[in-house]
Amino acid sequence: MQFGSLPDVLATNCDEEIVHSLAHLREYWSSLVRNNREKLLKIDVYTIETLQLLAPGISTRDRTTAKGIVLSGAVFSNFTQSERSSIWKKMKKKDQVIPSLYTFFRNMRYLKSCADCIKRLVVFSQYRSTVKSAMGGIFKPADPASRECLIQTSETGFRRYLDPQADHADLGYRQLWLYAMRHYPNLAKEPESDDLVAKPGCEKADETALYNMAVLAQKLGFDSPQIRELTSQSPDHQIARAALLKARKPDQYRYGDIFESLAGTIVGCFSLATPIDHHASREQVD
Repeated sequence: MQFGSLPDVLATNCDEEIVHSLAHLREYWSSLVRNNREKLLKIDVYTIETLQLLAPGISTRDRTTAKGIVLSGAVFSNFTQSERSSIWKKMKKKDQVIPSLYTFFRNMRYLKSCADCIKRLVVFSQYRSTVKSAMGGIFKPADPASRECLIQTSETGFRRYLDPQADHADLGYRQLWLYAMRHYPNLAKEPESDDLVAKPGCEKADETALYNMAVLAQKLGFDSPQIRELTSQSPDHQIARAALLKARKPDQYRYGDIFESLAGTIVGCFSLATPIDHHASREQVD
């Protein structure tokens, strides 16, 4: 167990996600013994450490491994043969990796990287001190009465679904997490000090990835000064301006009052590009 990492876990400001993960961890092991507290206490550390990370409900190899050690009594040694058989029947039906405190702390490393991305969109307060509560505080949909849900189907595609029972704020929040999970390597954590010495791996965040995350947040109904600031820094406009200045050096040429207009024209050319459906391309290759 890695309790020394607990301060880092709490520093993610992801209290709701932490509680959910720990509840899921307990529920998994408890369900194997029909939520019997006495039997739950009979599950020893060796059993958990041996089975963690296996996925017997998904992987054929893991199923063979887990079945052998469970039914033989190599694990769950404090249980009878019939009890182990019952445990195995439940375990093999679960389509997930067997969790433990080890997997929890490992997952939290990944969660922290993703949380750092979302934190760029909001500022915490005394009463909204977690990522989820802070994001909930800036959810301001254009039409609060709308029953339609906006769902991102690809990096550039969206669909609307009619669902009167949907929690739009939670649905949008989950989609931002999915975006962060896909792009967190390009969304480096914002430096906390201007005096930080450059370190390997501490690269500047990809401006396009940051911009797209902020635009997605706006589309999903979130609004904050941080989001508006990021969306005002369109990478397309920056590239267009840089191209104009590179094509005609400022010390030799002047664009005058039409500079921004010209940049806008170039951006318009960018918008003519058609997104590539990578999923369809892979299907054609296969």
